[in-house]
Amino acid sequence: MPQTGQPAFLLQATDMRPLRESRHQVDIAVLGGSALALAGDGTGFVNRFARMLAGLEKPWCGRIRLGRNGVSAFDRASRRIVGFVPERLEAAPGMTPRGYLTLLSAAAGVGGGKALGAPQETLKWFGIDQYSGTPVENLPGDVRYAVGFAGALLHNPSVVIAQGPVPELVFRQLEDLKSVEKALVLCCDGVAGIPPCSDRIALCSESDLVRTVPAGELARLCSSSSEIRVSFHPPLQRRLMEEIPGLVALNSIEGGWALRHSSPAAAIGAISALARANSRMISSFSIRHPAIATLIRLSEEDLEPGQPDLFGRVEEP
Repeated sequence: MPQTGQPAFLLQATDMRPLRESRHQVDIAVLGGSALALAGDGTGFVNRFARMLAGLEKPWCGRIRLGRNGVSAFDRASRRIVGFVPERLEAAPGMTPRGYLTLLSAAAGVGGGKALGAPQETLKWFGIDQYSGTPVENLPGDVRYAVGFAGALLHNPSVVIAQGPVPELVFRQLEDLKSVEKALVLCCDGVAGIPPCSDRIALCSESDLVRTVPAGELARLCSSSSEIRVSFHPPLQRRLMEEIPGLVALNSIEGGWALRHSSPAAAIGAISALARANSRMISSFSIRHPAIATLIRLSEEDLEPGQPDLFGRVEEP
């Protein structure tokens, strides 16, 4: 669908304090053609926050505006602007994706032959048209989520708010939606669940949206705090592990080593070279991303006193 003009802020929340117990009052804005990820350790708070942004639950205080004309999220007119993707699609027993989307098409005012064609076309776009006749309750979890996502798009909203976790199955569609200037808000469980299309990441605690960082800054924070776990056969001595250049921390764990490195990519190369040089086989290898709580702490340490963060808040010296 062609779009004209410059990208505009399609979602704006001002002076917002989500819950009574929230410590921070925040402002956020999402441009058309961009994606904001709400990331927490678990999806409890971020999914609830998504409901607030979609106008389905009221925050403790604050204003939420949607679309180019700034319609209140709690105005009935906002239902045409926002598409809300639930964490789990609920449908009547025996209802198929095709039947579910046909009902939504009729409710969205897609008339005539389009009401019959739109659901199948949408399912095909998601790559799940082979499930069109399968009862919703029998669908794999990611396919069930994609059907709910498809339903949220039938009325062509300009803002898409998706509860999480968001499965990899819909990552390509997220990129497509950005390319046609949709504003996306995506809920994520931890760093591993953040979709690649995310431009900014809002780091969330159990009751607060604490800080927003660009995707590049998140990658930097993760590089310095991700934990690499590796085991060798036969085992490799500590003195040899300590030879890895750029090593930040090294701890012995059952069956191997846990380490942090200034550059995980460089660490992987060094570990491979170390194994070859000492005639060892790498028997296990994994990278553990830091918890969101850890990233919040690291990002706050990086913020100098008196320097405004991306919400415009200033830390007192």
